[in-house]
Amino acid sequence: RTTFVLVGLLRAHPVDGWAAGSLTGLKAQPTVPAAAPLIMSLVSDLHEETVTQLSRVVDGMHRVAEDKRRVDELVLLFEYGGIVECGEHRFAGQGAVKRFLTALLCNAEVRTAQIDAGIELGLVDAQGGARELQLFPIFRDGLIERMVVNEQSSVGQASFADSFFGTSVQLGSSGPRWETFDGRVRQRIWRHTGLFDAGDRFLLDTMDITTDRLIILVDTRVWQLYGEKLTAWAASVGTCLDTIIAPGNEDQKSLETFTFLLDELKRVDPLRRSEPVL
Repeated sequence: RTTFVLVGLLRAHPVDGWAAGSLTGLKAQPTVPAAAPLIMSLVSDLHEETVTQLSRVVDGMHRVAEDKRRVDELVLLFEYGGIVECGEHRFAGQGAVKRFLTALLCNAEVRTAQIDAGIELGLVDAQGGARELQLFPIFRDGLIERMVVNEQSSVGQASFADSFFGTSVQLGSSGPRWETFDGRVRQRIWRHTGLFDAGDRFLLDTMDITTDRLIILVDTRVWQLYGEKLTAWAASVGTCLDTIIAPGNEDQKSLETFTFLLDELKRVDPLRRSEPVL
């Protein structure tokens, strides 16, 4: 005897005579892999409009995977008060939805994003683990009113949402030594020696630098002591330093110094996500 799980996609706001709450897609998923050839992968086609709406979401995910700065475009597919529910975590409003999508798409490698009974998303997390998520958006007037996210977690593996939106965790030597997240700001602390040794790319890889320069804000005295070492290190890893040098003494903490730093940041013009400032 084989047990099947039916996964369906509900329409909260029907069009063209579809009844409220009716199924637009239904897939039978066998709990025994060997039984897979016995069933059809999809027993009813998704409604045409739903496919179009889901395609917009999938296309947006692909764009974010290629350029993290485009996450705002994906957020705009949600209502202003749109909701994402992922396990025990709930993200209400576009600001919270953006934090979720940033964690989902910008802190993991997107391998696949395709339409099935909803959206199936394949990821590789920061620790190299494979993640399989199912996203079920509910649309209202063309925008996502609510999206439910389910994950098929492996035994002993924390869920994606718990990994990113839990409280303090210790991740060990393969990742940050310490990490905290309050739902808005993520803080990570690594322990690494020889950071500016020739050929050491740890800093560039950790900061996810994707251009050929590193913008560095540095104290005048520190630059006098270590400027040559930093410049030599940058050359050894194939990047160049764009420096903002400012005095760090207490008597220099003034509005004049503040406006100087703002002017310098405008001059170097960092890309928002591709060039974080050191």
